[in-house]
Amino acid sequence: MDFKKKRWISLFAGVGIEALSGIVYAWSVFQAPLMEKYGWSVTQVAITYTLTSISTMLCTIFFGGKAHRLMSIRKELVMGTLLYGVFMMATAFLFGRLILLYLFFGILSAAGLAFVYPLLISYAVEMFPDHSGVAGGIMTAGYGLGSVLWAPLATKLHALTGDISKVFFILGALFLAGMLLLTLLIFSPPPEFRQNMLEIHSEKAPSRIRHTVIPSLYEVDTPAMLRMIPFYMTFFTLLLGLSCGGMIINQAAPIMTLTFGDSPAAAARLVSLLAVFNVAGRLFWGPISDKLGKSATLVLINILLVICMLGLLLCSGRILFTSALLGALLCYGGTASLIAPLTAELFGHHHVTENYSVMFCVFGCASMVGPPLISAIRDATGAYTMAYIWAIAFALLSLTMSLILYRLRGAKIPKI
Repeated sequence: MDFKKKRWISLFAGVGIEALSGIVYAWSVFQAPLMEKYGWSVTQVAITYTLTSISTMLCTIFFGGKAHRLMSIRKELVMGTLLYGVFMMATAFLFGRLILLYLFFGILSAAGLAFVYPLLISYAVEMFPDHSGVAGGIMTAGYGLGSVLWAPLATKLHALTGDISKVFFILGALFLAGMLLLTLLIFSPPPEFRQNMLEIHSEKAPSRIRHTVIPSLYEVDTPAMLRMIPFYMTFFTLLLGLSCGGMIINQAAPIMTLTFGDSPAAAARLVSLLAVFNVAGRLFWGPISDKLGKSATLVLINILLVICMLGLLLCSGRILFTSALLGALLCYGGTASLIAPLTAELFGHHHVTENYSVMFCVFGCASMVGPPLISAIRDATGAYTMAYIWAIAFALLSLTMSLILYRLRGAKIPKI
């Protein structure tokens, strides 16, 4: 089968793998059961989410690029799947020790994600350079889809078993088996496939849509990218936007319980709805970014993010408040889906896997800002008001930086 057709099989197999690895977005539904079983505080349990992002980030930095050069994508996915699934199952055996939660789920299982999630995102952009926004959006949507599926399932399993440890074991076994099977449908693109597809699309596309494949602003490797001011501007802009979304993902269920007195089951349903909007954002903004360009789309996302963060502070009614939460996740999903295509648009397609491995670190950095901040404010004040104020400031600054970046998109890239 020609790889131009085969890539679609790999794309949707990758979506399935991403969905099975997306449990971290459902983390808020695990918090209350863990606190109830072991007597841990909100902050103690919430740190696990931050550790997950940090572990994934560090493994991506130090091992992601090397693994990509030394082994095929399928072998790398198998390695990541084994780490992720086995240590998810190991989380069933904590024996009341918080350090084991951090080690098994927050560090080792998350390390497996470093060889799955970022790899598949850059893989999608590599397979579909002619539609990088759509392909990146579809692939990242798979990861966001995880919480749509696993939040209600985890809640149901906990209700049936009465033990959160059994939930971790069951889900870990499910993820391990499913991901290993789907890796059999992942195929490596042949040499020069990316460049050939760009040339074919450029020649055959009607003139009215030919501008959808925007030439890369620069074609540089990772060391050169790290010497460019726009890299740091891009990283900081993404960091602030993702931090806002990370606050909501980490504390969505407790926010609704505190604000409106929702039951754990009702809060879990909202977490699932938020996850739907997270996924929708990845699918919605992708085609727009292919049409308008990634930098321009990032500006639009940040405008909506400012409105949503203001809504959390100012709206007391359930409908408007919930709408602001949903809008924030729509923005989060869009920002997440743009990272790899934006990296390619700014710094070139040739080194997109290695460059994205560095830009991907923004997820880990954002996890060290948003979730710890909102958890600490909740523990200190018993409310989330001050966290919403911080989120508004983050969103405004992110919007400002994205506007500057958009203006630089047509200028010569300065270096440092």
